[in-house]
Amino acid sequence: MTMQEAATLQFKTNTLKATSKTTKKAVALSTKRVKAAAKKVCGTTTKGAKVTVKHNQTTLGRTTTKKTAYTVKLKKAVKKSWKLKVTATKAGYKPVTKTVTVK
Repeated sequence: MTMQEAATLQFKTNTLKATSKTTKKAVALSTKRVKAAAKKVCGTTTKGAKVTVKHNQTTLGRTTTKKTAYTVKLKKAVKKSWKLKVTATKAGYKPVTKTVTVK
């Protein structure tokens, strides 16, 4: 391998790295108010996103949206003052997490 070939190979590698970096759009996420003893969380997000609801480290429910509106059925009823983390993820988008306090 000559010095010129090595330089060409290095250049091609750097070019690939530069083109692979793209800015991702964030997933849209909004959540309606959650009341104590509720067994579901509703809101809107980007179509086709996966929505997960957690309390501390426990996953209470998850769903994949077919439309922009979503409803996540929870494994158990929530209690007043719980802080729920609602996360929306979709391939090619930045994931978004919102914290909702149960009223």
